[in-house]
Amino acid sequence: MGLFNHQERINRGQAMKAAPYQPVQEIEMIVEYFDETLDSQVKELE
Repeated sequence: MGLFNHQERINRGQAMKAAPYQPVQEIEMIVEYFDETLDSQVKELE
């Protein structure tokens, strides 16, 4: 169990090193999506 968790941690670390910019892009996409959603809701309320 402990060995498996350690290996998983190594794999996760390698994945993060391989694509360090990906999570930022995902967050920006989510933020843009919510910005658009909020904009349309505000316009409907006015």
